[in-house]
Amino acid sequence: EGVTPLVLAASLQHWSELKMLLEKGSRADLSGKNGRTALHWVSQAGQGDLIKQMITKGCDPNAQDAEKKTSLVKAVMNGQEEAVTCLLEAGADVNIHDAEGRTALHYAARGKHASIVAKLL
Repeated sequence: EGVTPLVLAASLQHWSELKMLLEKGSRADLSGKNGRTALHWVSQAGQGDLIKQMITKGCDPNAQDAEKKTSLVKAVMNGQEEAVTCLLEAGADVNIHDAEGRTALHYAARGKHASIVAKLL
């Protein structure tokens, strides 16, 4: 599948295994063949504490997957307000466009996530 154990743990939402892998030194910046990093998956699931931990381990909050979606976009698409806050604090760029030309703000408005729209503005 072309994924690292860390990405696999994140995609399966095995949070305790993910934490253990991070503690043991797994590289947090690697992605699977679809370009998704563990941070994409953790953000999508709204795991604020893990987002903070992964950022300190070298994850780029602006890394894009094969569809050019960032972790911020994944969090916004799923209405994960805490994750959005953590990513913005970590320097996530609200102006990055995905492959369809949409930004996180587009997805927030489309999903009717008014509080996330306010944060992004």
